[in-house]
Amino acid sequence: MKILLVDDHSIIRQSLTHIITTEFPTANCTEAPDGETCMEILKQEEFDLVVLDMNLPDTDGITLTEWIKDRRPEQMILF
Repeated sequence: MKILLVDDHSIIRQSLTHIITTEFPTANCTEAPDGETCMEILKQEEFDLVVLDMNLPDTDGITLTEWIKDRRPEQMILF
């Protein structure tokens, strides 16, 4: 399972990565600190799940969700 974690707080991303990979050892977590990085990663890779923070330094979770859904309507997203 490939998961993209998008949060501007590194401790949150690291904690989620630790929890997920402890519970699901085969999970592959990628981290993005902001919306722009998230978009660049999603242009290059596909993920089973995107976990988004609602408040990012360069955008908000709703706007980023709209961008993602326009390109990949089937993408699963968790706020």
